[in-house]
Amino acid sequence: MTFFRYFPAKELVVVDDPYDPAIAHAVAVQPPGLPVVERVRRGLLAAWTQLEDADHAEFRRRLQIGAGHRGLRARMRENNQRTEAAIAAALTDRGVPGFEAVVAAGAVIGALTAALLEWANDPDAGPMGDAVTAALALLEIRPRR
Repeated sequence: MTFFRYFPAKELVVVDDPYDPAIAHAVAVQPPGLPVVERVRRGLLAAWTQLEDADHAEFRRRLQIGAGHRGLRARMRENNQRTEAAIAAALTDRGVPGFEAVVAAGAVIGALTAALLEWANDPDAGPMGDAVTAALALLEIRPRR
């Protein structure tokens, strides 16, 4: 009984993600003159610096468990879709066309997810934050020379 007071479903122990409001807000406050992917990228970087320091070993294990189980992988994807939807809504609320908002959110969350899964499965990987910032740096839009 006590367990279900904290988690409405047992799989949420592994895949729960309470950060969507913070991420959406961080994306929403990015300068509107930036390209949309850059707004999402910078928003995620900003949110990342403000989120609590997670227990990296525990988070790594949760990712490994989730990625290794078909049902949990599906729940992880559902969580990603909710995050993408929150980001897209934050962008469309600020005038970004829906198509651009959805594509930008999906691209950046895709990069973040790939980085986290690679990090989780590499026992020699450095800090989780390094993997996140490296993945998001790959998406950085740089001015042409």
